[in-house]
Amino acid sequence: MANLKNPQIYIPGGGVDLDAVLTALQSKISELQWNSKSFGRARMMRREYDTGGVRIEPHVYNGGGEYYPVLPNDALNAYSFLRVFTPRSVTEESGWQKSGLASVTIDAIFWVNLKAIDRTKDYIFTEELINAAFHVINVFPGVNITEIIDENFRDIYRGYDLRDSHMASLMYPYDAFRITFDLNYTIQCS
Repeated sequence: MANLKNPQIYIPGGGVDLDAVLTALQSKISELQWNSKSFGRARMMRREYDTGGVRIEPHVYNGGGEYYPVLPNDALNAYSFLRVFTPRSVTEESGWQKSGLASVTIDAIFWVNLKAIDRTKDYIFTEELINAAFHVINVFPGVNITEIIDENFRDIYRGYDLRDSHMASLMYPYDAFRITFDLNYTIQCS
């Protein structure tokens, strides 16, 4: 089972097309010094609780058949994960070696513990972190940033079910934000 306090970052090898681009983006985001864990693509997973409730939660593959939940928690100083939010639109390129051009909307979701990142700042400096993440993502090839959400946690984690217990991990010194962008990439011919 994945270690909740110090999960290993799984970086898949040999990916193609969208998987290869997302792995490269995951590596680029890991360059943010304050972001202690840069996870890759999260999957929407259905989870049943003993109380009878069913929720849709984000989980990242952690290798060995295991998944790591990337909902708000206080086990890590900061982390990010990627989510494919829309179907891919594809147009075919002509020529003797046909390939496709694809576009998809991606969310980069960040959760942070401000006190763990910088104990000297006694204020909410999330905007500084958004700025740093914006600049790392914005220079990635094929990216067009369309939206930044940092106010409503249900909007940040849209598509996922947050429990009331997650709300405590979203109040100071904790915070979260989402950067949404269109990603254009080439589907390689095989």
